[in-house]
Amino acid sequence: MTNPTEAWRYNVLVVPIPVSFLGRPKTDELQQSLDAAGRDGWELVNIFQYGPMAALTLIFKRPA
Repeated sequence: MTNPTEAWRYNVLVVPIPVSFLGRPKTDELQQSLDAAGRDGWELVNIFQYGPMAALTLIFKRPA
């Protein structure tokens, strides 16, 4: 359980879904975005997508 007095910072990142020539999602670019955020200390807490093949909205948090 987290400490209720612990403060958090949040980061919202909108990532378009890159697709290959055949229309399949390319996960390499998404993986790079997630790895970069992790190296900066951000933890992914939620993902939203508002339609098929729409951009992903990634929500991250880290201690303030």
